[in-house]
Amino acid sequence: MRQAASTMFRYIVVAVLAYVVDIGVFSLLHHSGMAGVTESNVIGKIATAIFGFFAHRRVTFQLIGRDSMAKEAVKYFTVVILYTPFTTGLLLLLIPVTPNVTIAKIIADCVGVVASFAISKLFIFQKGPSGLDLP
Repeated sequence: MRQAASTMFRYIVVAVLAYVVDIGVFSLLHHSGMAGVTESNVIGKIATAIFGFFAHRRVTFQLIGRDSMAKEAVKYFTVVILYTPFTTGLLLLLIPVTPNVTIAKIIADCVGVVASFAISKLFIFQKGPSGLDLP
């Protein structure tokens, strides 16, 4: 139980840092007029996915070997490919009922975080009995 709480804490810390990347890229692109809502959200998610993969692998799940990195990357980015349209669609649904687009984005992304953690923990980043990556 204690280990699960520690993993969840590390996940939240990395997720907050990743979200700074996400909301920063989104805000820069959208509020500067360089891209629309959908494009800004997708580009932010891509930047965050790259950061998140390496940070979650090393910090959250404390994997140090490279044996299963390619397999984990395929699974992780598959989740991102599914997660991005889900949160983007939710964002577009929330825009008309929230005070501004940034609040709508935050709400949409919060909904996606819980599912993302569970999928990452159960299906992507797995340790063997020795504490190293599963092959």
